[in-house]
Amino acid sequence: MVSAQVDSVFLPSPLRYASVSARKIVENDYRLDASAYDFDALKALDLVEKNKNGFTYLWSKDGYVADAFIGPRTKRDYVPKADDSVGFLGSAEMLELNPRAVKFVSGSYKPVYGVDYATVLISRSGTIGNTTFVSKTLSRFCVSEHAIRVVCKRDAGYVYAFLHSETGKTILKSFTFGAVIDEIESEHLRKIPIPNASEEVREKINLLITTSFEKRDESNDLIEKAQGLLYSELRLPPLEKIQPVYYDNDAGFRNFTIRASNLDGRFDASYHLPEITHIITTIRENAKEVIRLGDARLTADIFVGNRFKRVYVEKGKGCVYLNGKSITQLDPNGSSKLYLSFSKHEKQIKQQLELKENMILVSCSGTLGRTVLVPKHWNGWAGTHDLIRIIASDTDIAGYIFCYLNSSIGNKLILRNTYGAVIDHIEPEHMQSLPVPILKNKKAMEEINSLVLKANDLRYEAYIEEQNALDILNTDVLCMTNAKIKFESDV
Repeated sequence: MVSAQVDSVFLPSPLRYASVSARKIVENDYRLDASAYDFDALKALDLVEKNKNGFTYLWSKDGYVADAFIGPRTKRDYVPKADDSVGFLGSAEMLELNPRAVKFVSGSYKPVYGVDYATVLISRSGTIGNTTFVSKTLSRFCVSEHAIRVVCKRDAGYVYAFLHSETGKTILKSFTFGAVIDEIESEHLRKIPIPNASEEVREKINLLITTSFEKRDESNDLIEKAQGLLYSELRLPPLEKIQPVYYDNDAGFRNFTIRASNLDGRFDASYHLPEITHIITTIRENAKEVIRLGDARLTADIFVGNRFKRVYVEKGKGCVYLNGKSITQLDPNGSSKLYLSFSKHEKQIKQQLELKENMILVSCSGTLGRTVLVPKHWNGWAGTHDLIRIIASDTDIAGYIFCYLNSSIGNKLILRNTYGAVIDHIEPEHMQSLPVPILKNKKAMEEINSLVLKANDLRYEAYIEEQNALDILNTDVLCMTNAKIKFESDV
């Protein structure tokens, strides 16, 4: 293990060692690997087991869990997106605030892979211990067998809060096993202690968590309403219902023609797909006008930070640093956040990396086209150089721009600019030239903008509700000093 210490310089940690009782080894199924007795996990276990109100095991007769299981391991037959298909999410996608499925299965998979409201999901393979709470939004999807389904007898929000906390996640990860791919099993929940709390405190935490996820659902509904209005004004069908016209349908492969004058300097076929042409033509026919995203009427700036060698530090000594993969989450990386050194990167943070409310972010390297509107609680955080920053010319247009870029048609137009032989990329110049429709109905544009900004406010409120629940758990239940575990060992 390496930790950032003096003046942000990475130094090797001193040798860490401790004694473990034979009883602990027996209770832990005779595991002899040191990771099963991690110092942080032992500290977390001690904190729970010495809780003033006592503790119970999560999945026991007197515990909170009625059942815990994974979906079956079977060959999955994916189908095209359609009215009767269901989005299929992996254990990373299930953490997203408003998941956008890439794979789809038939509705017959729902009884097997579907997840019910108020179920707690835990990632169990690869990345261990990430948790989410099944809300109305997530209950519409199927979820892979790489997530443990935790069905609670009571207080599902309280169970989620504990497993989502630094203490719960640390204990959960201590059960990791596997030589190549890390894993945990549902049976491990039988050995995880959860602190007892008064009924009043449990109910308060439970209410805060359920309210947080209800506000996330409400924000997603507002975004969906805004996109529905956008599609209606532009008279665009859903992307999957666009029927591309090919040059020769009997050729056995997709083929089409394009005029030399329309090549735009690009000779890759994906840039000129017929569905792209259809989208742009339809937008031009039904909008008041179509202008570039870089037009001063829409944006004040579109830029990306310079690449740099990052120096990470401990919490409290640096700025929260977000990568492109996690920006679709309400609280990216949760208790596992990275912190960028102020002393080493202060100038770059202020000039290039700092995030501000209602700034639009687009992932531009590796996984492309993830689009988010920066919520209030990200203010002052830093984002990776692999994010294009779009600063709207005014708040009155920021929500509309996000709605368009985040829609399936906007995403399609972003991705058409993809280039790169090994790692895919897009550049700020591509975003600047992106065609954006100005609607004929000005009030519709204003309503779309208002709906999106209200949704963004709700996401901030949802974050505050969840943080309040975690603070109560840490201070009132676990009695942690300053709501933080001192995980440094004394050896």
